[in-house]
Amino acid sequence: MIAAETTVRKIYPISTPMVNDWSELFTPGVEQHYRRGQVVFPRNHLHPYVYQVVKGLVAICSVSQNDDVILDAPGKGDLVNLDGILPAPNESYRATALTGSTILRRLPLTEVQVALQSRQKWNEMVHQYLLNQIQRSQQRIHDLMVLSAPERIIHFLMQYVLKQGRQVGFEWVVQPVLTHHEIGLLTGTGRQTVTTVLNELRSEDVVHFTRNYFIIRNLEKMTTLSGCPVREEFRTANRK
Repeated sequence: MIAAETTVRKIYPISTPMVNDWSELFTPGVEQHYRRGQVVFPRNHLHPYVYQVVKGLVAICSVSQNDDVILDAPGKGDLVNLDGILPAPNESYRATALTGSTILRRLPLTEVQVALQSRQKWNEMVHQYLLNQIQRSQQRIHDLMVLSAPERIIHFLMQYVLKQGRQVGFEWVVQPVLTHHEIGLLTGTGRQTVTTVLNELRSEDVVHFTRNYFIIRNLEKMTTLSGCPVREEFRTANRK
């Protein structure tokens, strides 16, 4: 079923550049651990902290929309509430830990602002990061408009594993595993569709998964099924 749907479409994805390394700035930050579904902050307006994601995913949801509307899902290395340094953030949103054992490193907004004043390098990184956020939103819109539901699911899983996971031999492994419901929310599809796609991929030995981990066994075949090429930075970001 998946192959039949993906062979009739040629995709031109919007690429998103790699996010620069913020470790130097956030090393002195306070490390905090969150369980799945725990609120990081209920509203970004006047929230006094910026966060770097060390592990897991964070769901960014509009405060004016239903809880199930996820605007973005920053992962390892990404920042949360960086737009708090702006005089007036574009929109109001809440942040919630999307995965179990989510780890964030927190810095006061004032410290980030002082650092930006003293280092031109970080000013440039902020501009690039905010641009990346816009491009990431464009990518989500593009996927919703152009990709079929199975393609969106496969493309999301592929990029999630390559960015959040690690390479072991010829396979890619990620922990923790998102639920079928969460994958559906992030891809604009239903839980049953996610279940069907995952079961088909597993039956073809493209992936393997349990409640504890998710493995891509055949990256090239999964790339073909997704309808989009894998960006090279994701191929090499976490290679071990």
